[in-house]
Amino acid sequence: MANNFDLIKKKAKKLKALADRGVKGAEESAQNFLEEFMKKHNLTEEDVDDNAFIRLFKRKGLDYDTVVTHSIMSVNPFCKLDIDEGEKSYKVTLDDVDYNEVEYKTNFFYDLYLKELDRICVAFNADTRFFPKRNGDCERE
Repeated sequence: MANNFDLIKKKAKKLKALADRGVKGAEESAQNFLEEFMKKHNLTEEDVDDNAFIRLFKRKGLDYDTVVTHSIMSVNPFCKLDIDEGEKSYKVTLDDVDYNEVEYKTNFFYDLYLKELDRICVAFNADTRFFPKRNGDCERE
């Protein structure tokens, strides 16, 4: 039963995100639907309040940032992604399950990317017709 309640809360949070970011008529419609949904399932504002789930992802360079943002959007395409220039990080609202999935995907795909980059650099460095050997070829960020 608790698992079902978690799914209901997750859906309510997504509806709230749509209501918060909607435009004119869509915003109003999503807000009305959210209120009805919350009444139907006896949810409170605290159940759908995302302030407790603000997560920071450090920016580490273009390649890593690309993997992080794609991982976030693949897990929850409705979340709002803010860039915090002072902290040099991305600020995003994700619940625990989504956060863990983003962390896993980011680590998995960034490791794959680095291995592939190393493989490509070795192949290019071996073929001196295209790339003469020099110190510092194919260094990562």
